[in-house]
Amino acid sequence: MTVCHAAGRAGTIKYVAIDVSAHGANEHFRDNGTPRAGHELDFIATKERPCNAEPVRKAELRVCKLSSGINPDNANRDAKFHFRTSDGHEFTLHFFECTNPIEVDPGEITVTEAHDPNAPNAFSYYATSVVVTNGVLRSSAGFSGPRPKTVKDAIVSLITTSRQLTTVTFYNRN
Repeated sequence: MTVCHAAGRAGTIKYVAIDVSAHGANEHFRDNGTPRAGHELDFIATKERPCNAEPVRKAELRVCKLSSGINPDNANRDAKFHFRTSDGHEFTLHFFECTNPIEVDPGEITVTEAHDPNAPNAFSYYATSVVVTNGVLRSSAGFSGPRPKTVKDAIVSLITTSRQLTTVTFYNRN
């Protein structure tokens, strides 16, 4: 569906067409269809009421996996790390590997790295840090400096921008 989002300062409203999923529409409207705070002038485009605004172009997301070990060259290049995004992409990466750019809706997206099923045992991998380039890091959880005693997925929430490539790099060690 297309949301016509009112952008600009009071009195200078310009509408921007945003193609969103039902989840994305929930950011603009409540379940009963009334606009959320800050979106009072937004509406859903219909044949009878088109948006007449230039559509927002997709953002691109790339996810990478690096080692944070003392000697990264010793990282097990056969180790597999499983990821999923809040918009349904699932993929596996090895150390020193990145996805090809993935088209995503601009705005907030969550990337989750599943925990190593062998953790917290010795020689298992755990997420130590994350770096977001050309995007805004909103929050992160599940990262640990020392070997964790409990197992958690590493979760990153970030903001992507239309027509821009955002790279999220997860660092792990064993």
